[in-house]
Amino acid sequence: MFFHPRFELKYIITASIAHAIAGKLIDRCDLDANGSEGYYINETLYFDSPHFDFFFHKIEGVKLRRKVRIRRHGDTAPWKRVFVEIKKRNGQYIEKSRFPLEPQLLPFLFNPSQKHHITQTLNQSEIQVYNEVISLFQLFHLRPIIFIRYKRRAFWAKGEERLRITFDSDLSYDVVNHNCLSPLENTQLILAGDQVIMEIKASGRVPFWILELIQEFNCWMTRLSKYCLGVRMAHGLGGNYFDYSKKEGSLNIGCKNSNIEVRNPKQYRNPNIQH
Repeated sequence: MFFHPRFELKYIITASIAHAIAGKLIDRCDLDANGSEGYYINETLYFDSPHFDFFFHKIEGVKLRRKVRIRRHGDTAPWKRVFVEIKKRNGQYIEKSRFPLEPQLLPFLFNPSQKHHITQTLNQSEIQVYNEVISLFQLFHLRPIIFIRYKRRAFWAKGEERLRITFDSDLSYDVVNHNCLSPLENTQLILAGDQVIMEIKASGRVPFWILELIQEFNCWMTRLSKYCLGVRMAHGLGGNYFDYSKKEGSLNIGCKNSNIEVRNPKQYRNPNIQH
């Protein structure tokens, strides 16, 4: 499955502001059909090379970059299916493609000899995604790196094609469990408990009423990667992966142990990792 290219605007806000903004969205949006009252759990296992190439592509501002991940919804077993995804960014625009996979086939995902069993229920576009995943696995020698978990509340704007607003709270990571068939039991918080990531995902123009909301609550756009935030905390890798558009210099955004200075990103390569 391919999703239309889009761009994402991200903001870190307090839980109280998130609640106030969500209250104003009710009349203009429909709650996401997933979960309860628009709430559901996202748990995503990210893959990277032994040298953390995908991480450093983000840090160093590579224009065309990709992530390979496995996503499941809900935090309790048994999971009926998971999604194998490739998330691509080309400049401002993001494109996501994925295919569903039965959980019992997960151990064979990267085994080309099992291609028939994995692809027999996929359509042609999904098989194309599978082939690209295998190519990236072989090219980068991918391995599981980290689980990222958060609670999401999502809205779809009425009458605005493919305009989505999401609020992600309780952002945490787990580097102990790399098994997509078992629950996460070793999560560590990434952001302070009252911080929420608001994302506006649009394929075209952002309507004026959304811009008015952003201005009303004095929200400032930031560029962030949940994957990079988790990797930085779990593996001791640093970098300018977190930047407020209105600020320069030293940033402290409530992330545990975070005093992030804006410097040349190449200074942050871990000397213990060979590149």
